[in-house]
This record gives sequence, structure tokens and C-alpha cells, in this order.
Amino acid sequence: MTRPAVRQLTPGIISDILNVTRQSVRVFDDEGRGMKRTNLIAAAAGAALLLTGCGGGDAGGEGAASDGDVAIVATEFAFEPAAVSIAADTDVVVTIDNTGGAVEHDFTIDELDVLIHAEPTEAASGTINAPAGTYTFYCSIPGHRAAGMEGELSVG
Repeated sequence: MTRPAVRQLTPGIISDILNVTRQSVRVFDDEGRGMKRTNLIAAAAGAALLLTGCGGGDAGGEGAASDGDVAIVATEFAFEPAAVSIAADTDVVVTIDNTGGAVEHDFTIDELDVLIHAEPTEAASGTINAPAGTYTFYCSIPGHRAAGMEGELSVG
């Protein structure tokens, strides 16, 4: 599989990243008084954990298991789900949904030479056929992996 060139971080993308991290949320107590400022990312992470805890799924908490196609949502800056299981030695279509994203993302697995790139507001798909094992997937856009865009693909 041919890998497209990695795109440079442009001033616009850097500005978008900084704007997301600088935004804050005013937290109120039961009487409506402002208590403190909380970083938007921390608030979003807490909300994601809450929603994940309330969602359905298997009781084992092993991530999304699939006997067929897989859809992964790419956000600023995480994959949902961050753990995916697929069958070994079987063609599986992986779709990266970046339709809610403000910046580009990709899905990269070095060991399998996989790169699926999705522009902002778009989705992209690719086919994976892998031997049994555990693989790390991540976003190779500069700075995204360090910001938390990494997950695990279990093939078995």
C-alpha cells in the first residue's frame, strides 16, 4: 500500500488546536454561583468517560469486537473506540469517520503498512487483512499521537 505524504501542520490547523485547548467552561454550584474554570478538554474527557460508562456493549470491556466491518470515529484528539477486535486472515473494511472533525486525521498501523486518511468533515475506508496478533493504531498527523490518538487492534 502506498502511503501519501504526511501533511505539514499549517498555521490554521495549529490555531484550531490551540483554540480547542484554550476554551474553558464555567462550572456552577447548586445555587448558580460560578465556582472555577475547567479546561474544555478535561470536561470533554469526563463527559466521554461518563457516556462510555453508560453505553451498552459487552460486559468484558474489551473494546469493540467485530466479525465484519469496523467504524472508528476520529475526534480532536482520540479514537472511539480505542480498542477494536477483528477476525484473523479475513478482509475487514475499516472506516475512519472524521465527519465531525475540524482537522484531518488518519488511521495508521505500521506493522501492517496501513494508512487510511480522512480530511475534516469526511470519512475514508480501507481494507485490512491481518494475521493474529495485537497491533497499535494511531494518527500519524504531527502532534496527534502525542495528544492521545492511539489505540489497539486485536486480531484473532
